[in-house]
Amino acid sequence: MIRLIKLTTIGLLIVYFSSWGLMAKNLGSETEIFFDANQAYKNGRFQIAADGYLELIENGFDAGHVYYNLGNTYFRLGSLGKAILFYERARLLIPRNDDLAFNLSYAKEQVVDAVDEQQRISMLNISGLDSLNWQETFFIFTITNIFFFSILGIRLVKEADWSYY
Repeated sequence: MIRLIKLTTIGLLIVYFSSWGLMAKNLGSETEIFFDANQAYKNGRFQIAADGYLELIENGFDAGHVYYNLGNTYFRLGSLGKAILFYERARLLIPRNDDLAFNLSYAKEQVVDAVDEQQRISMLNISGLDSLNWQETFFIFTITNIFFFSILGIRLVKEADWSYY
């Protein structure tokens, strides 16, 4: 019985540590693909750079800067629709990047048959919450709810000394 426990423990440790090696190898290959795509972009080989960034996205490397770089690459290739698409995806992950905002607005200006967007008049746009990503919005929503329900709970539990009616 003790021998079985030892063999099981050794087997689990081997599987555990071998998975770490595979993860490190996978991270290394993703980093290598990212740097190769960046180098291809710098050298003017935009299609090779786009293929590298797309490979990263297909492998699950979901980062705002990858989408941003892919948008820049498609802009250089003259594919404005794809450039705007990937700029918008990058904006979801990195909403306050000034370069991204400028490139997105510039790409939208370059579209020949662009339709003017209506001015959105909403509370989110007025208050500035429109520039937050979903985690920040969720955090603010959670804190606001905790505050509101704490005040409500105190009001319900605390016995009032006097009442208006």
